[in-house]
Amino acid sequence: MSIGGCADPQGCEDADKHVYEYQHRELTEEDRRRIEAHLQACEHCLGLYHEEDVIRRRVSQCACEAAPEQLRSRVFAMIAGWRTGR
Repeated sequence: MSIGGCADPQGCEDADKHVYEYQHRELTEEDRRRIEAHLQACEHCLGLYHEEDVIRRRVSQCACEAAPEQLRSRVFAMIAGWRTGR
C-alpha cells in the first residue's frame, strides 16, 4: 500500500490495519513504537491517522450514551472486515 514514495510498504499496511488500536492505546508497547515510528516517517499514513482522529473526535462529541455491547461488537467486526478488504 505504499503511497507517496514510502520506503516501507509493509509498514504502511501495518499502520493502516492498526491505526485504530494505536489511537485507543490498545497495542503492546513494541507495536505502539513500531506504528509510531512509521507514522513519523510516512506522510500518507500520518494523513490516515489524522482522518481517523477527526472521526473519533466527532463521534465522541455526538455520543450521548454508550452503545450496547452487541452493537459495538458488530461495528468493530464490520470495520475490521472493511480494513482487511482494502
